[in-house]
Amino acid sequence: MIHTSLRAAKCGLVGLTMACVAQVASAQEQLKLTLNWAVGPYHEAFFLAQEKGYYADAGLEVQIEPGRGSSATSQLVASGQTDIGMAGAVSAFDLVAKGAPIQIVMAIRQDDGYALMVRPDSGINSPKDLEGRKIALQPGGIQVPLFDAMIAVNEVDKSKVEVISVDASALLNLYADDQIDAYITIPGFEQPKLNERGLKAKFVYLRDYGVPILGHSLVVNRQILEERPDAVRGFLAATLRAFSEATHNPGIAVDALLAKHPEAGKKDDILFTVQDAVQSTYCAPEAPGLGWPSQAILDESYGVMTGFMNLPDNRPISDYITREFLPAELPACP
Repeated sequence: MIHTSLRAAKCGLVGLTMACVAQVASAQEQLKLTLNWAVGPYHEAFFLAQEKGYYADAGLEVQIEPGRGSSATSQLVASGQTDIGMAGAVSAFDLVAKGAPIQIVMAIRQDDGYALMVRPDSGINSPKDLEGRKIALQPGGIQVPLFDAMIAVNEVDKSKVEVISVDASALLNLYADDQIDAYITIPGFEQPKLNERGLKAKFVYLRDYGVPILGHSLVVNRQILEERPDAVRGFLAATLRAFSEATHNPGIAVDALLAKHPEAGKKDDILFTVQDAVQSTYCAPEAPGLGWPSQAILDESYGVMTGFMNLPDNRPISDYITREFLPAELPACP
């Protein structure tokens, strides 16, 4: 890769012509980041890094595109159709176990924060109470393996739970129309939509019922790690810089997101979700900093997946996740 600064210096000798501008732009190494879903809360730091020029400072031109669920994004990374993916750790671990050439390089959300959303008067106070009820799951998302783990850990009779598969966009309508009793979601993400429609809900957190698990992470194809390690390191350092800034000033990060994707929602709603539900998951107890959890969380998450998600236990956790490409000194937890 020819660094932008060198190209810019050469252009400076002859004057900043349009040809020089194009030459400098072409010096940026391109990376494509595929998100886990449509642009929304917990993506704001990527757009802040873009707007602030942190990726450009690292010699990178980063294209950000929406995804269609964590499993789908992980598969895109595995097949080489995208360079870096934001995906749930469960989905990524599952694909690695099946032979996919991918590895987690950064844990964005060290605690998944997922919960069952149910009506306050439903009588559903624990996973066991789902027996005789109907739950909706979105295919291709992390909700499916989380549901399976929750069922196993809490000895719920799966044959007594009606499961339907629906698109994520239909979940709230089904809930509002009393066509389902529950679905798995992130509370802070749902609360603004509930408020807007005058709906009530309570949340049964999965972590309180035996399913502590790593949340959304950044996944990279092993070939990229071998052939473009400096690009990955530059991307992660710039991303962490933006995440750290976003934790101290989430408003500017949300502004950066909405500048690129105004369709993502109202600023107040996104900001509420970021502050109320997302930022609290960036660091788990005893984490050394943003981007990497404690060894205890790693071991516990791995135990849940191998014990209850049919993940083989014949591979070390280092096959699934590595700290090698993160900066030696991580930004402090908020």
